[in-house]
Amino acid sequence: MSLYFHAFNLMNEKIGPQRFAKLLHYFNNNLSAAWSAPRQELAKAGLEEKIIATINKFRDKINPEKEYEKLIRQKISVLTILDKNYPARLREIANPPAILYLRGQIQPEDDFALAVVGSRHCSPYGRAATQNLIRQLSPAGLTIISGLAYGIDTFAHQSALENNGRTIAVLGSGITDQDIYPHFNQRLVEKIINGSGAVISEYPPGSPSLPHHFPYRNRIIAGLSRGVLVIEAAEKSGALITANLALEQNREVFAVPGSILSPVSRGTNLLIKNSSAKLVENAQDILEELNLSNIPQKIQARQEIKTTSEEKQILKFISSEPTHLDEIVAQSKMEVDQILAALTILELKGVIKNTGDDYYIKIL
Repeated sequence: MSLYFHAFNLMNEKIGPQRFAKLLHYFNNNLSAAWSAPRQELAKAGLEEKIIATINKFRDKINPEKEYEKLIRQKISVLTILDKNYPARLREIANPPAILYLRGQIQPEDDFALAVVGSRHCSPYGRAATQNLIRQLSPAGLTIISGLAYGIDTFAHQSALENNGRTIAVLGSGITDQDIYPHFNQRLVEKIINGSGAVISEYPPGSPSLPHHFPYRNRIIAGLSRGVLVIEAAEKSGALITANLALEQNREVFAVPGSILSPVSRGTNLLIKNSSAKLVENAQDILEELNLSNIPQKIQARQEIKTTSEEKQILKFISSEPTHLDEIVAQSKMEVDQILAALTILELKGVIKNTGDDYYIKIL
């Protein structure tokens, strides 16, 4: 099935998350059927006539099997939104990417992740703050997520590796060696994919770094994370876009205060001033706010806790964001008494928490 996700994704960005969702819904998650569907069926799926014309044009040029073989030769893996190991937090956001290209590996412990973003033109203070904080955060078990750009992004990835931590780079381009930008980060990419994390993108191999890619890339950075830490950002910057996306996704936002005389601190100071971000002086400020002071124990607890098939079914509808009992009932289509009993057991096991008024969140 992955090869048809890839084939549709090769159509010059015409089939984005929303159109993928329409195809998956209408064709009952069968993109093979969508690939061979006539014009009338694609129209019934909700696609516009112009897009249908594009699909018909590209279907004559694209061989899904051969295109997928190219990925295998390039040692690029594919994760689709239908895969069980697709990142759960990313699945929760509005318009999650239908397909991710991957070099390296995403591990279950990467669920405990913090995005670190900031200025491309960072100061020595910004670099020192990044290194100092990640020196504490990586050993605590947090995976560091960033965008592999100049400045803070690069220092964040490097610092995670230097402290034997995991890191994930989300690109606004393809992920082959030729696609990597800035080019001097190719060696950094090699270190990341050789056992310390992953490099991912929703754009197929060969896609260039285009300006309009980066806001979309930023939603993935925020979506993969439990929180976003901003270290130096101008008033109008990609880092602030990521922070705002994180707020929309109900993620925590943190900011390192900077000099009132520095242009690259105006954005971070504004986030703090407007109460959009929590001021950070040390790693403990982040770990305590995210309730992640004991990540290794949480990972071990996840591995040891056993859940029944019924409990697993209910957990599909509970995330890190509050979900009401009525919504769980509607989505699971199970009896209320049955659900309440399972929720009680899950709470006793420490997997979920009742936050009041019949709202539940997943805590493990």
